[in-house]
Amino acid sequence: MDSQIIEIIGLNRLVNDLLAAGVEVARPIRDRGVDLIAYIERDKKSFWARPIQLKAASEENFIINKKYSRATDLLLVYYWHLHSKNHPVAYAMSYATAVQIAAKMGYTKNATWTRNGIWTVHKPGRDLKVLMEPYQMNPDRWKKAVFNSMA
Repeated sequence: MDSQIIEIIGLNRLVNDLLAAGVEVARPIRDRGVDLIAYIERDKKSFWARPIQLKAASEENFIINKKYSRATDLLLVYYWHLHSKNHPVAYAMSYATAVQIAAKMGYTKNATWTRNGIWTVHKPGRDLKVLMEPYQMNPDRWKKAVFNSMA
């Protein structure tokens, strides 16, 4: 299955998970580093919105990119195992948290990160998975993960 199909599957799963959690979604017309906008009514006069960048993978893939640092309050959502025998799993974290995890793993000291501003791990090991574990999503965690920083 090609990467575009995996991305579509991941986006649809993300939309489904957010809607099931009571979070509304909107799709940006242009791709400028935001794949989805999640929002909820705060009261009858205002609402909260948060941009989301999706990283969908047929197996496991952790990626950070400095270009996402410009989007205020960007939430990175990693969906793994979208086309495998394992059940899909989702992780949601701020860009800053993803960079902190990368730093703990030593990725930000690598020349690829310092020169190009991007780092990808195609087969995350146990240490990375342990650092990501607190950000693993379930149906009850989506709304809090998306809007916790805004409360």
